[in-house]
Amino acid sequence: MLYGVWYEGNLCNMHLLKLSNEVKRGVEDAGMVGFRFNTVGVSDAISMGTRGMSFSWQSRDLIADSIETIMGVQWYDGNISIPGCDKNV
Repeated sequence: MLYGVWYEGNLCNMHLLKLSNEVKRGVEDAGMVGFRFNTVGVSDAISMGTRGMSFSWQSRDLIADSIETIMGVQWYDGNISIPGCDKNV
């Protein structure tokens, strides 16, 4: 399972779709199956000084919950996480 936080509106995350394509290709070249899924990725730099900052901490829980949900429900064998910045790790 490949998890990423690709999002065009965030400089930290906008390159992650391309990176996840490379990782998926490597997983498949190794004879495994790589399924990708995405979750939210916020940037404090964008929301600094606005009401948006109140969502920074929430986003960390949402990211963790979404990974745990997908991995738990589907019984996948492994997870490769591709974070973009400190809020996504």
